[in-house]
Amino acid sequence: MKSIKWKLVVMNTVLILIVMMISGTFIVFSVRGRAYEDLRGQFNHAIGQLRQVVSMETSKDGMEKALREAIINSAYFYKDTQVYLLNSKGETLFSTVSAGKEKPRFTSQTVMSAMNGTQSKEMDRMVEEDEMGNPMNMRGYADAIMMDGEVQFIIYIRSFTKELEENLFNTILIILTAVLLAIGLMGGIGSILASTLTQPIITLTHKARKMAEGDFKQVIMVQSDDEIGQLTVNFNRMAFALDRSLTAMTSEKNKMETVLAHMADGVLAFDRRGDLIHANPLAYQLLQLSSEIVDIGELHKVLDLKIGFEELMDMSEGTIIQQLLQIEDKYINACFAPYLDLNGKTAGIIVVFQDVTEHKKLEEAQKEFVANVSHELRTPLTTIKSYTETLLDGAVEDRDTAYRFLEVVEYETDRMTVLVQDLLELSKLDSRQIQLCKKQISLSALVEGCVQKYEIHMSKKKQKLYFIPPLEEYQILGDPDRILQVLNNILSNAMKYSPEEAEITVSIEECRDHIQVKVIDTGMGIPKEDIGKIFERFYRVDKARSRVMGGTGLGLAIAKEIMELHGGTIELESVYGEGSEVRLVFPKFCGEKK
Repeated sequence: MKSIKWKLVVMNTVLILIVMMISGTFIVFSVRGRAYEDLRGQFNHAIGQLRQVVSMETSKDGMEKALREAIINSAYFYKDTQVYLLNSKGETLFSTVSAGKEKPRFTSQTVMSAMNGTQSKEMDRMVEEDEMGNPMNMRGYADAIMMDGEVQFIIYIRSFTKELEENLFNTILIILTAVLLAIGLMGGIGSILASTLTQPIITLTHKARKMAEGDFKQVIMVQSDDEIGQLTVNFNRMAFALDRSLTAMTSEKNKMETVLAHMADGVLAFDRRGDLIHANPLAYQLLQLSSEIVDIGELHKVLDLKIGFEELMDMSEGTIIQQLLQIEDKYINACFAPYLDLNGKTAGIIVVFQDVTEHKKLEEAQKEFVANVSHELRTPLTTIKSYTETLLDGAVEDRDTAYRFLEVVEYETDRMTVLVQDLLELSKLDSRQIQLCKKQISLSALVEGCVQKYEIHMSKKKQKLYFIPPLEEYQILGDPDRILQVLNNILSNAMKYSPEEAEITVSIEECRDHIQVKVIDTGMGIPKEDIGKIFERFYRVDKARSRVMGGTGLGLAIAKEIMELHGGTIELESVYGEGSEVRLVFPKFCGEKK
């Protein structure tokens, strides 16, 4: 019986039953006592009438005779009633009982009291057979007839109580019937009344279950102004407040998840036990983890961290501990910081992983750049210094030697000038300080003019330079001087690093959404492992040969920057020992065809 409704019904029914049983028992005992008091009163009244009959008699015999006649004449006593006339010793003198059934002598309590000249407060109880021989309950009462202060006779009246007991039984039946009817009515009416109390509670329970399942948009109609009505009002307020709070929390959660998911850094969050409570996808990507970690202990094993979890939990607010991790070819900076709970205690650790590979490479490139510049400048400076010292030591007097030394000094000075100019130009390209003078130009005319200029130089090396003009004239938007600078660099490299009688072919092609200039040579080529580094600054495949030929190692880097400023690219393919192919790719101009 889990329903509060039926608990109320049963509780009220039991209460009614107890009240009815107590009331019924009181009524039954009251009626029973009253009935026996009435019976005793009848006995006293009858004895009183007999006493009046003999009140005028002066002799004992006269009294006996008068009593016999009065008893015989009192016919109403004969039904269910026995009247005995006893002497002072309790012996039967006369009775209304059939002959042979009367008792010769009585020694009951009331008779003994009458023999002593007193009245008993209680009636006698006995079981006697009726006219049919059936045992029946009886009540009896005796009182003395006095004369001159002495007991002369005793009137003993006995009556069957069958009718009285039947009346009591009927009374009990009426009370039991009333109890049953009351229980039935209480069950029905109590159920209806209990429903008025329990239905709002059932509704509240149903709505609360919906809220527990996550649906906080619950509203209950307020139907009363009592305690349940107030509870309903407060429930609606609570549901509204929870829904508003949950909506705000969900919005913040989604916002934070979106921010974390699209952060450029990886994030892992651990609670005070070290269990993982949040991780964004980039964290696993940066750490190159194939499966999810569950606690910071696994993170220590995977990354070989030098910082213990206890040390991290002991950090004060605002403290950050960093550790640089190297994972294969990547450098990851791990930042550990605590976060606090509402009590200001450390609730856990947040770890932010930053990919600093490019920063690290930039640092290395800067170091290498400084080293390369120092090396490139130190070589001609050393040469100039040594030749100058030789001249100062007296070689200047030898005209031929002095002239030859000064030529070397001039050559090295020119090399340094070119190097410094290339460095300045590359610096301007990096900082986007160079302004291109873009205009619509004929790409084929520009390339053909550059090729014609190099035909003379290549013929001296017995090299063959071919230009394959396009079937159509292509227009591009660009700075002709800068594009010529790129073409000069590419053709110059092709001429320098190709042997005698090598062939160099230049062509222009349209390919989808761009125009490309191809320069193909049959020179020495570039090893496969060097192709990816060929556009790096100061990088040379053969450093000794490059210096002999006067290269600074910055030409291709400058060419790459210029092509990117034009929205294009420079691409290179090469087979070592067979030759190279360089492609200058330009975006199409809307009026590229004529």
